[in-house]
Amino acid sequence: MDWLWAALGIAGMGLLAWLGFRIEPHWVSKDAHRFLCTGQLMSHLGEPVGRWRETRVIINSSGDAQVDQKRFLRRNSSMWSVSAESPEPPRRRVVFLLRGHTADGQSAMLALKLPTKSRAIAVLRQAMAMRR
Repeated sequence: MDWLWAALGIAGMGLLAWLGFRIEPHWVSKDAHRFLCTGQLMSHLGEPVGRWRETRVIINSSGDAQVDQKRFLRRNSSMWSVSAESPEPPRRRVVFLLRGHTADGQSAMLALKLPTKSRAIAVLRQAMAMRR
């Protein structure tokens, strides 16, 4: 009987770990100009560089986005411009594409993934319209 409880305990911990990796962070301020989502850095050719990371975004009045990404207990901050919205995003998600430069000065893109009911989507669409 002890083996059964031990196996159930290990299975429960495995399930909780799996759920922890599946949950995506998301938070939006009341004015929707500051939000937390997942972002993935991409090369200038659109190839993914690294994995999806927790990303903090602040949209300023000129439509530029200040993006902070966590890497090894440090936050890297940079300025990006919203350039496109994915026409075929994953299920129940909206993906925006931002253009900017990496810390070493190379041009790059950043994909932001948000839930479809996020208040930040309207602000990102407005910032994208300001750029055109």
